Amino acid sequence: MEKEELVRVRACQDAGASSSAQPVRGDLAVRLQEALDRAQARVQELEAEGGGVATLQAQMDGLRLELVRTEGRLLEARERQSQAEADRAGAIEERARAVADLEFLKDRVLKKCREQHRQAQQEAACRSSGLLMTLCHWETHPRDEEEDSDRRPQWCRDLLSQTDVGRGGRRR
Repeated sequence: MEKEELVRVRACQDAGASSSAQPVRGDLAVRLQEALDRAQARVQELEAEGGGVATLQAQMDGLRLELVRTEGRLLEARERQSQAEADRAGAIEERARAVADLEFLKDRVLKKCREQHRQAQQEAACRSSGLLMTLCHWETHPRDEEEDSDRRPQWCRDLLSQTDVGRGGRRR
């Protein structure tokens, strides 16, 4: 651009020299100053554009840095989520083990209770058999066996017939 200005200024000088033998110094100085001012303005424009490029470059660098930071945060969030899922799975497994342990203990307690209940029923049956034998005068006399007579009341004979003792079980 400066070269074009210089060419134009020289062309103007040549035109002025041909029209008059004496060149006008003030007019040439003004034209040269104007050309110099235009050249400086263009240099400033180019520098401003270069500054704009530098600004854009700085913005791009800032955006790249922000992208790296965001990717880092995303990676950390994924790791936290993965850890939370692993913790949740571990808690579920622990809960399942606890439920299985409780079921096992419940079964053992129920088995114990059934066994104790069965033993209590057997003991009660033995006590009631002994009571029945006492109430019904279970002792037999040799003469009773010979006569085959049963002097016990009917209700006692009915109760004895329903128990092991009445069906030929243990006698005193």
